[in-house]
Amino acid sequence: MIRKRMRYAQNFLKDTQLIRILVGKSSINRQDSVFEIGFGQGLLTRQLALRAGHVTAVEVDPVLKSTVGNSLLTFASNITVECADVELIGIPLHCNKVFANIPFNRTARIVRMIYEAKNITEAFLVMQTEAAAKYSGEPRETEASLLVKPRFAFQVLHRFNRNDFEPMPNVDVVLLRIAKREECLFTSSDNEAFRSFVRFGFRSTKPALRLTFKKVFTHEQWKRLSEEMRFSREASPTMLSFDQWRGLFGQFLARVSEPKRRLILGSDSELNGDQQ
Repeated sequence: MIRKRMRYAQNFLKDTQLIRILVGKSSINRQDSVFEIGFGQGLLTRQLALRAGHVTAVEVDPVLKSTVGNSLLTFASNITVECADVELIGIPLHCNKVFANIPFNRTARIVRMIYEAKNITEAFLVMQTEAAAKYSGEPRETEASLLVKPRFAFQVLHRFNRNDFEPMPNVDVVLLRIAKREECLFTSSDNEAFRSFVRFGFRSTKPALRLTFKKVFTHEQWKRLSEEMRFSREASPTMLSFDQWRGLFGQFLARVSEPKRRLILGSDSELNGDQQ
């Protein structure tokens, strides 16, 4: 019987067929070692074990660890279970992919862990639709999405019905794929400059980018850029796509004088001190 473990903010997927379809939409195969955060009732763990070379499943709930965890160990020899808080133990170095139905109240911290894990090439996360929109920049880019898109690509693979879960969540939920690019789209220094450029655009109190960048791009430059890149002259930060932001940044580096660039980037020491 599925229990309501509200203390751990868990919403369990309950349909084995649906879970099989979800895992089938991933790239996971026998060459992969997968990390699962919060194995819950173990339905997802079992399907992952049928496709992956190895599954390391962690669960913070000690009751589930002692009941479901033991049954998982007898289900397949390529499953390892742990009772631990993922934020305390981190993502195991031997794992190269993540697939998890994560606690919604830990989404931001878990996504950051994935960004920072050098060994993780791909992650598949069940999360709130609102959070997925923030990270993926769909349907509109956000500061959070633009800052990481030089290194990561995003795709919504599935949109759930609320009754796919027990207990039923009061928010809409999707399966989001986060894939690390083989190479960052910018050099290390240009990537930091791009981050500063995006922050400058998003954190201004001006209603339009034209006004935000008024001291950087001339009126004629902005007019030409908006026409060439096909965005409104009065566009706000969220109205530009990642490719448009990337193109605008390229023109900033190529066409804007050093004194004007410093209005955004500051000195080298200031820029280096902002690295994350």
